[in-house]
Amino acid sequence: MQQARLRVGIPDLPRHVQALLQGACHLNTVSNPGSSAAEWYFISVQPAASPAPALSPGQKVLYTTSALPALPAGAYTVGLRPVVIQPGGRGAAHVHGGIEVLYILHGLVRVRLAGQAAMVVPMGQGMYHLPYTAVQEVNAGSDVARELAFFVTALGQPFRRNVDFSP
Repeated sequence: MQQARLRVGIPDLPRHVQALLQGACHLNTVSNPGSSAAEWYFISVQPAASPAPALSPGQKVLYTTSALPALPAGAYTVGLRPVVIQPGGRGAAHVHGGIEVLYILHGLVRVRLAGQAAMVVPMGQGMYHLPYTAVQEVNAGSDVARELAFFVTALGQPFRRNVDFSP
């Protein structure tokens, strides 16, 4: 498979393979009984060589990864999970069998990756890491941290395994 990158963009481009997170998507009609606007996010994967798709009015790019290593041919599972870390909280140190992309919706998250200096990722920013990289996320702020975690994992690889060391 060719080199790919994860990027935020327009939702209905099935030929593309890039993790796209997209805000304020107006492609669906939503009935929202609350006082705040509905938020929509879209994620996809597209070849790194593909041009960035044009955005519709009201849409914006939230996060694009740099080019990722080529993914081996084969079947993959993808998943999107919301993560909430309370003030003073942290997740267990772990590894994933696939690529993980994080996008911070609210708060401030310190990400520790094995072999790298810790990085603080603020609201509105993202980061990613490659398979089998030990990682730990810590709430670095005084408010609840909320993030979207997107995964691309080859079939047969473990989704997650805790590790007994701090990266």
